[in-house]
Amino acid sequence: MTYDDFAAIALALPEVEEKVGRHEIDLHRRGRHIARLRDKGTTLAIRVPWELHDELLAMEGTKFFKTDHYKRYPYVLIKIEELADVTANQLIAASYHVAPEPLPLR
Repeated sequence: MTYDDFAAIALALPEVEEKVGRHEIDLHRRGRHIARLRDKGTTLAIRVPWELHDELLAMEGTKFFKTDHYKRYPYVLIKIEELADVTANQLIAASYHVAPEPLPLR
C-alpha cells in the first residue's frame, strides 16, 4: 500500500480532509487527527481507540509499533508498505469514529 492508497480510502469518507504540515501530511475529521504520514513518507501514525491500540501492539509478530513521542497517545505506527488493504480499511474506520472525540491520554 502507498500513502495515496490510504489517503484515498480516508478522503472518500465525509468530513475528512488532508492538511500538509511542515514535515508531515495529516488526515483530519472535524479538525482532529485520523492519521499522519511521517518519517519522510515511510511511516503512518494512526489514531485508534485504546482497546484496539493495545490489541494491535500485543499481537504476536505484529508490524505495529510505538515511539516515545506517541507513548501517552492512542496511536499505532506502521511502515506504510507493510499495511494491507483490509487492515487499512479497518484502521481508518476505527479512527474515523473516534476522531471527533477529545484525545484521551494515558
